[in-house]
Amino acid sequence: MKWGKPNMTNIQAALLRGQLSRIDVLWARRDKLARRYESAFKNNHRIRLIADLAGAKNARHLFTILVDENKRDAILGALQENGVGVAVNFRPIHLMTYYREKYGYQPGVFPSAENIGARTISLPLYPSLTSEEQEYCIKAVNEAVS
Repeated sequence: MKWGKPNMTNIQAALLRGQLSRIDVLWARRDKLARRYESAFKNNHRIRLIADLAGAKNARHLFTILVDENKRDAILGALQENGVGVAVNFRPIHLMTYYREKYGYQPGVFPSAENIGARTISLPLYPSLTSEEQEYCIKAVNEAVS
């Protein structure tokens, strides 16, 4: 398979151009939402938050939490049933079909990546997320992990 250059399409460029003038405002809104999640979950011992690196600026394109790997899929299902748009945005690349077939990777080769992949849930985080919608998400997450 030949991949070619990953150039942006004209449509993608047009969509991006309209957002560039607002990038700082959009980031600030995402950052405010992320900090609200962090505050809401900081005392929940069933949720692990991922700390930002000192001196780094988080892009705030995702807000992820780590939960018990044996309960992650049940938590995902409960949240989806309650209308919360959650996702799994991290899957260990070495366990994807291409890498398993091409390089022979097997489970256990990269245990840290597998552990993170089995525990990660991405919560809704977008600038137009309202306070009420976020509060609903927070309540639903706290109930789902309990």
